[in-house]
Amino acid sequence: MGAKERREEERAYNREKRISNILETAEKVLLQKGLNETTMSDISEESELSRSTLYRYFKDKDELIFAVEMKIFNTILARIEESMSSQSSGKNQLRKMADSLIEVYDTVPDHFRFMLAFDIYFSRKKAPVNYGEQYSAILEKIHHYWVQAFTAGQKDGSIRSDIDPNESISMLSNTIFSLAQRNTLLLEQFRTTRKKDAKRMLEAVTNILLNSMMTNTSK
Repeated sequence: MGAKERREEERAYNREKRISNILETAEKVLLQKGLNETTMSDISEESELSRSTLYRYFKDKDELIFAVEMKIFNTILARIEESMSSQSSGKNQLRKMADSLIEVYDTVPDHFRFMLAFDIYFSRKKAPVNYGEQYSAILEKIHHYWVQAFTAGQKDGSIRSDIDPNESISMLSNTIFSLAQRNTLLLEQFRTTRKKDAKRMLEAVTNILLNSMMTNTSK
């Protein structure tokens, strides 16, 4: 690799690192102040960047909010991909994928708080078309992995063959996301004496749904 290529690689690395730092800071500020109330000045100040520098990376607050949401979903996608194994039964793959979501909730509950705030924020305004396309693409990819594990389970006999994969996965994933988001609304209370109870409740509901999908011989 020549000197020019090394410089370009270093610039690309520094750019990605700065963007990652901005998104991490933005998530914290947006949750503290609220998505509607936060300004780009708030984020630039907390990031220790000038507003002009921040605008070089994100044209406006909506683009920054969307980038934070995509970062969170990419984290979830990576956890799901890590949990998948072609050597496991479909039943075990589903359990590991569900466990990966619960792990994200347990370790970074603010991700679920942000996703809820994001849904509310964009429910009140029209999001640009390209946002919707990117958002749908990553949701479809996650859904595809769930369905892939589910159909593998139907083939290996660990998942019931009389239930629809898409409907079952939508029910399972939406229940996990919705319950995790509800729990984060009570985060201060759960952080003291009830956080473990909240996680156990999420695990219990997930197990009930998973068990309802399994064949009698695989439970």
